[in-house]
Amino acid sequence: MSLLVRVFCRSEEKLTRRQLAQWVVDGAFFDEEPRFSPPPESAEAAAPEWSSLELHWEAGRPPIRFEREPMAPALLAQVEEDLGQEAIKPRERDRLAAARQVFLLRGDDSDLSDDALDMLDTIEHFLASDLDGLIWVRGEGLLDANLQPLTR
Repeated sequence: MSLLVRVFCRSEEKLTRRQLAQWVVDGAFFDEEPRFSPPPESAEAAAPEWSSLELHWEAGRPPIRFEREPMAPALLAQVEEDLGQEAIKPRERDRLAAARQVFLLRGDDSDLSDDALDMLDTIEHFLASDLDGLIWVRGEGLLDANLQPLTR
């Protein structure tokens, strides 16, 4: 099954791929030095506008993919479909709808190590804390920046 996490952020602050990659490297989550596409030292990784970053965290395992996109009504509809409209409190729905940018974290959860899962939790917390966001994990629910459940 595919892991699908979205972090709905109200802040318009631009986070570059270089900053995201540096956060992963500084966290020392993996035994091997992770590789990124594009490489963090590239000019492309420093650009404030971007759509995707791949993290190659262990040889022979599928990469973890980070995507950044502007908020769109279809994204909120996906959360409502997964959770059911009645499960989302009006305050949280308003916060989701007020998002300016959405980060998507995607990977093959059947192949993620405990270290990779810890890294994803830390990235979710970092994004939601620094960019005023809420976290949606498909099939699990809506979480606050401290990874505490808001639904279900």
